[in-house]
Amino acid sequence: MKYDCSQLIQLTVLKKSLLTLILITFVPVTDADAGISRAFLIGVSEYESPAAPDLPLVKNDLNHLYTTLTTYGQFEKKHVVRALDGGVINAESKALKKVFPQWLSQAQTEDAILVYFSGHGFQDASGNLYLATADFDIRNPEETGLPVSWLRNQLASCKAGFKLLILDSCHAGSEKNAEMDNRVSAKELGTPFEDLKNVVTIASSQADEKSLFYFNQKRSLFSFWMTEGMKGHADFNQDGMIDIDELYKYVSRRVRHSANALYSKSQTPVRIVRTGVIDVPTVLKLHPQPLKQTLSNMAEHISIVMQENKLEQLGVLEFLDNTNTLQEKLGGDFGLLGKFCSEEIERQLAELKLSGGFGLVNRKRLRSALKEQGFKIDDLSSNLKLAGLSKSVGNMPVVVLGTFQSRKGRVVRLRCNMQQTTGFEDLDTIGGSAELSLDEWAMLGHSAAVRAEDRQVNPFNQQKEDISIQTQVVNRLDARSQGGHILLDPAFPFDVQLVINDKVRQGVVRGNDYFVPVKQGEVYSIRIVNKQGKQGETIVMKLLVDGLDTLPRANSDQDDKAGLMKALETEYWGLPVTHLTEARSWILDPKAIPREYPDATWEVRGFVTQTGDDGKLREFKVVDAAESLAGRQGFTDQIGLITVAFYKAKGSARALGTAAGQERDENLKERSGIAAGNLMGVVHLRYVDATSLGE
Repeated sequence: MKYDCSQLIQLTVLKKSLLTLILITFVPVTDADAGISRAFLIGVSEYESPAAPDLPLVKNDLNHLYTTLTTYGQFEKKHVVRALDGGVINAESKALKKVFPQWLSQAQTEDAILVYFSGHGFQDASGNLYLATADFDIRNPEETGLPVSWLRNQLASCKAGFKLLILDSCHAGSEKNAEMDNRVSAKELGTPFEDLKNVVTIASSQADEKSLFYFNQKRSLFSFWMTEGMKGHADFNQDGMIDIDELYKYVSRRVRHSANALYSKSQTPVRIVRTGVIDVPTVLKLHPQPLKQTLSNMAEHISIVMQENKLEQLGVLEFLDNTNTLQEKLGGDFGLLGKFCSEEIERQLAELKLSGGFGLVNRKRLRSALKEQGFKIDDLSSNLKLAGLSKSVGNMPVVVLGTFQSRKGRVVRLRCNMQQTTGFEDLDTIGGSAELSLDEWAMLGHSAAVRAEDRQVNPFNQQKEDISIQTQVVNRLDARSQGGHILLDPAFPFDVQLVINDKVRQGVVRGNDYFVPVKQGEVYSIRIVNKQGKQGETIVMKLLVDGLDTLPRANSDQDDKAGLMKALETEYWGLPVTHLTEARSWILDPKAIPREYPDATWEVRGFVTQTGDDGKLREFKVVDAAESLAGRQGFTDQIGLITVAFYKAKGSARALGTAAGQERDENLKERSGIAAGNLMGVVHLRYVDATSLGE
């Protein structure tokens, strides 16, 4: 694909400003995996000369860029150099003129280089341009600064395949010094690079605009949104890479909006492209983050948009499975994760709202309104339905709707749309890439066993694909989940049964799903059988019903217990989904079973609300069984999913054990010294309305 050269911008001359300069060189998108990505970051926050105002926020910009490149992108720390005040390399002219050319000489044609400069820019009486280093002296700029002509020549001779120059300049509020009134704009500083081969320039603002600070974030407005985009929010096509078009589009839109919303001023980033540039170069190849970190980033972004737009309140809906473009659905191929992700974002927003000045619709109130209205996925496209939902919860101008865009192995692409409930306008789109843990894979609703060989290192694969053991295990679990259900595997050491009226309710296997027919109001228990009998090993089990932990939180205070019992008594689906890692453990020890019980069988009859000799529980009862074997369409349907995860036992933490065959006066003693080790396998049972199975 040819690069859009219609965006070529001719530069004009402006004499007063200071600058933040980012210079980036990247490989084309067609060969994103080739070569090494290198970065040289220069930040000057303190100047020796009183004629040059200090820029205290520069250090923040530099450090955030360093973290973003090395955490979210393909840049290894050993290939990133930082030159800043008090650093290993000082941001002084003599040191930079020596080290920088040596560093550039390491780059090969297949490499990607990034050079970042944040500081003042200056023009002398003869029109020569300079980057002002920490020791810059306006009386001797040639010796104490970095001449732009010198930088141009250095970059022209660099072998790297593509170069992106980003200039953040003319900061508002930093021009109050008559001695240094020849500061120049980013567009002026970009002029000498205009005709360099394979160079694209992005400037922070037009020549007649100031480049603003984002004081709430303690950053430059332009650099803040630049790093936010690099975290994945600019990955509009969700391909795991951010190209120059995506980055410019994102930064331009966000900077223009923030400048107007925060300061009622204009700041418009501009782009300069030399004729003849082909393809769309990749800026960053995204490294997926842990799921909770990705959701935290998304929540922070949502909070900022709420603050900028001065919006009062928002609600968060369950994530949709959008991997099948023919029809969006709830649950789908993501099981419990849809609810978990929305509730984790909600939890993060609850912590941010106090400083953000916005409100969050109570989860139970929102879900009650969804239930009363029978709200479905299709209703998201109805202005009337959204307005009615907003009114029913006491004014909710914004609803956050998350979607799973794709999944490949452990990597999931997520997106959140902030949609207005009146006017039907999307305020913003927030994206991210997450890497699932084994426990998170186990929450997807698939059933499969982990075999011993899955965790063995294959030297050939490790060298060929550079994959982790967790990735290897997930890939094999994915392959197995394409086959039959785990309970059909005679080698799997456990059986899981749904028991109603003391009889095992037989289910129907369809692919990797095991459907058990139930009717509204039926009370059931979950029976676990160790096929190896009393000679079997001690196992740790985690049990979720509709995503809810079947055991109470450790060390819960009396108020928590009272609240839990009340919730279980009424609408337990209103409680948050429990992450498997945080779920409490049941200890299944065959050797602890009394002699009078011949089998290694355990039965869980409800949600435990109190442990100990006089344990108490609330029985499992069908409230709203799913009416479809496919993904749900209604936001208020019960999930209909029982998750049973088995782990090797290991020494450590506190867990819970229960004896077999006991009735409702449960003996639920705490037991210490055993905790969950490696995942052995996960079993999912889906309980559905009997009519959907022809029962």
